[in-house]
Amino acid sequence: MRVTLLIVGAPKASGQSIERALADLHLDIVRAATRKRARQLLRDRSFDLLLVDADLSDGSGLDLVAKSTGLAGAGILTVRRGDVRTAVRAVKEGVREVLEKPIRPKQLRRVVQETLRSLGRKSRRAKGAGRSRKDGDQEILGQSPAIELVRRAIRKVGPVDSPVLVYGETGTGKELVANWIHGCSSRATRPLLKVNCGRFTESLLESELFGHEKGAFTDAKSATAGLLEQADGGTLLLDEISTMKPDLQVKLLRVVEGHGFRRIGASRDIRTDVRIIAGTNGKLHEEIQSGAFRKDLYYRLNVFEIDLPPLRERGQDILSLARHFLRECSLETLSLSAESEEALLAHDWPGNVRELKNAMTRAATLTESEEIRLEHFPRAVQVWSPLGPHIDGAPDCIRPLAEMEKVYIQRVLSW
Repeated sequence: MRVTLLIVGAPKASGQSIERALADLHLDIVRAATRKRARQLLRDRSFDLLLVDADLSDGSGLDLVAKSTGLAGAGILTVRRGDVRTAVRAVKEGVREVLEKPIRPKQLRRVVQETLRSLGRKSRRAKGAGRSRKDGDQEILGQSPAIELVRRAIRKVGPVDSPVLVYGETGTGKELVANWIHGCSSRATRPLLKVNCGRFTESLLESELFGHEKGAFTDAKSATAGLLEQADGGTLLLDEISTMKPDLQVKLLRVVEGHGFRRIGASRDIRTDVRIIAGTNGKLHEEIQSGAFRKDLYYRLNVFEIDLPPLRERGQDILSLARHFLRECSLETLSLSAESEEALLAHDWPGNVRELKNAMTRAATLTESEEIRLEHFPRAVQVWSPLGPHIDGAPDCIRPLAEMEKVYIQRVLSW
């Protein structure tokens, strides 16, 4: 069955250029000049992919693609150059890709190909999903003892309606754990929202969490509900909670204790029912000792604690995950050479699972055969050695014996 693409708002000449760029992908392409016409088409049939101009003559292209994502398979939005606000909002609302106008045919083709691969993976997973996902741990891959402890913890804390504190280095999968805690809970049919506290200034994070009233500050042209309102009845993940400023910690503490909160500029309290999951990179105790993080908030959040192991301590899980990511990013069956497996196991993975996923995506893209070889990996993975990393033109940088023994013991125990 051919993949269907709906193009909305592109001028005739631009639309023809797009169709030429995608000609050999064998898509069924339908075009709509306006938001109204696109909505009619979406009511009458389903589309695998939407390509929508943000500036439609009769309304917001962003609203159209955001509301249709999920009904359609995936959405791509085109925005004016420099329109950062629309691009950020699009990403938050689930739009898969945002491209600046004028569209570059090669870039569009690459994005569409990646999206089609993703749709193919989702289709295969849907066909194979015969059992219930209620237990919540099917997507947490690996057989190491450390990961089994994480599974057990999720099964226990998921149904208990209390805050959870998830420790883990960057890239270890704190969002994934939050997904499955939420999926195991009685809140599974309600929203699960996420915010990375480290990516916002204090004022922006306050507005993001608590919302604001019209006129509360410059550009506040309408009242906006914050994440604590939007997640009512569901779950809110506060990642990198250690970066939250003390004034906001006080307000969050009141919410966790069951008190109300106010939107910025409001005069009345709002009460919501939200389960808080907080994520931290493991340095929270240092923040508490320095006074940067409130001890009372820590004890409120740390009702249940889950420690995510770094990838370097998960032994053979590294190879299991690598093969899983290869299956995800390629429609072909790819294998790892023996040298590649040794390199993957020897690398320290400072970026953890996220770094491994990126490395496998790169390798699957570069290989021209069915085997992944060492040359297909990023340089940081290629320059492995049992004694330490290589540097071109320099001798091995040998690690201290105590460090080598520690790494060796950790890997043996995790196997």
